[in-house]
Amino acid sequence: MKRHFYPLLVLLSLASCEITNLREGMFAEPVPCHVESILTNIGRISINEEYGTPEISNITESVEAEYFNISVLTFDSLIGWNGEDLGFRTGIGQGIIASEGTYCEESIPEVEQHIHNWVKEQNENSEPLWDVSWNTHTRTNCYYFPYRLEGVTALMITANQPFNGIEAGKDITKCFAIGQSSPSLIFSYDDYSVYTSVWGKKTSISEWLALRPLASPCILLCLTDEAMEAASNIAFTITMTLTNGKVLTDTTPTANLLK
Repeated sequence: MKRHFYPLLVLLSLASCEITNLREGMFAEPVPCHVESILTNIGRISINEEYGTPEISNITESVEAEYFNISVLTFDSLIGWNGEDLGFRTGIGQGIIASEGTYCEESIPEVEQHIHNWVKEQNENSEPLWDVSWNTHTRTNCYYFPYRLEGVTALMITANQPFNGIEAGKDITKCFAIGQSSPSLIFSYDDYSVYTSVWGKKTSISEWLALRPLASPCILLCLTDEAMEAASNIAFTITMTLTNGKVLTDTTPTANLLK
């Protein structure tokens, strides 16, 4: 089965919201959901020359190991999947995968307070995109900020063939690091403290797990500097263990890695 989707480095989607009796500006709409499934894909990282920002594109054949990444998305259920092509929708109408998190009645107040504070700090001096007032209603900018209700206790990666001197089917997690978590805020399921991931700064998976993180809507896995070797028709299987005891797994499409 062919699987194509476009993991986004920023899962915050911007939409218009009608807010009653609130000043104009930026507001957060936290979107919690349970983790019921994971979905993986292989992509290539490039840098947008105009804006200097990283971009992800799917690969169908080959990719240089230096630019190789695996995207791992967590969600509760699929909406609008046609069984073939996949896209991750963030609320602005792109793609065909969406989380049903907007219907989740559970939440974590401490996490949502962090989200509200973060959006307020990021947009303290921002002007709204729309300046239309109708009596007590104000058109504002609203950030939909997804987060997950379960934490990750273990993450393991295996391959369908030998890789970096490790035989097929054995644990090769040490060959990978986390290049980005999206959204960038990482919450601890122990005390709901918050950390911020930084693009371009590789974090070992063991260091990430030591934060006792709530599952991220999306993480990008990249090869460590020591593991950038060539491989043909290789596929990787990601196994994620959650705080509720569930074990979720998915396997990427095959790809050729170029040295």
